[in-house]
Amino acid sequence: MTTALIILAGCALVLVPTFLFVVLVQPIWAFVEVCGTSLLGRGGKILWLLALLIFTVIGSIPYALFVSASAALRQITLVCLLLIGVVAGIGYGVIQYNPHLKDQVMRQVNEARNAYSHVKDISELAKRVTW
Repeated sequence: MTTALIILAGCALVLVPTFLFVVLVQPIWAFVEVCGTSLLGRGGKILWLLALLIFTVIGSIPYALFVSASAALRQITLVCLLLIGVVAGIGYGVIQYNPHLKDQVMRQVNEARNAYSHVKDISELAKRVTW
């Protein structure tokens, strides 16, 4: 169980910054690039800005992959999407090949809750005792 949890924690450590980039940084980067580009005409800019405003994340991914003039934005987006796919696949595989993982985790959580409730009961008893 500990190996599976370590692998899942590693997956989470990779996914969190990757998702933050895709959800926060990339749409802002694409929006700023659309505003400053001279490759698109006025109509193209308006259409891409509307798409980015309405479909923030979903609109910024195709822009970054296919329309962007910035090679850095294109490469970072591609790497992030590949990382999300690979890490999600690894996490799914770990959970599929360890079918008792959920039961083991729930048992550990219940044991921790019981231990906490005993400590809480003892602390309540200690508060009631007067010297």
